[in-house]
Amino acid sequence: PVPGLRGHAAGWIALAELACLAVAALAARRKLGGLAVTALLGVVAAEGVRAHPEGLIPVAGALLTYCHLVPGVLWAGMLAYTVRAALAWRADAAVMQGLLRMYAAAAAWLFGCVVVTGLLTVLLVTPLGSILTTGYGLILVAKAVLVAAAAGLAVAGRLWLRRAAAPGTGPARATRAELAVLGAVLAATALLTVVTPPAGPIGGLSASAARGAAVSCRDGRPAPWPGGASGCRTRRRTGSGRRRTAPAPARGAPR
Repeated sequence: PVPGLRGHAAGWIALAELACLAVAALAARRKLGGLAVTALLGVVAAEGVRAHPEGLIPVAGALLTYCHLVPGVLWAGMLAYTVRAALAWRADAAVMQGLLRMYAAAAAWLFGCVVVTGLLTVLLVTPLGSILTTGYGLILVAKAVLVAAAAGLAVAGRLWLRRAAAPGTGPARATRAELAVLGAVLAATALLTVVTPPAGPIGGLSASAARGAAVSCRDGRPAPWPGGASGCRTRRRTGSGRRRTAPAPARGAPR
């Protein structure tokens, strides 16, 4: 579950996202563009609340997620639309390449936003030492490789724009492959939202740090984290302002 968010709350948020997606799909089928965009923005808003950074840093975590998701979705959506339009205008090579150049100018800024906010998210939720040792970290590495591949294909597509294209050829193969790789990036991003990340350096303690922070009893025996039958509790001494520690009673015993 997402840190700081109860399981049933995360479930309701996921259902709200599915409902918004259904509304967006229905609106797109009926050519209601405004309603479709509003529903998709609802998905992004709900995901910002459900995502891992929000559980670690309230409000700021959601804003970080928004700044990561919106450019990424715009990048993929603009490319899909541009490729579709370029195929429709492939008989006029000049118009087709003009469409691709306009997309390229916007995609460069979107790519920069995705990379910067992605790095900040990684630093927030994932200790660097656990990137190659946890399932979440390995999925993160796979996503980074896919993003790098998409960037390489984007550069190849820009180089193709420098030379004149023959009428009827359509967009470059690298540009079409870029669209497929971005689809894989979105799939990896969706998978990361349902995998529990390791405790981040800001958002939580590692297991060893937690054990080190455990409270010790008066007799020197460490209490388990975060507490239990052999844990310690602190009580105020009657008639004095001092505090003393005493072992917690066993579970079920009268206090």
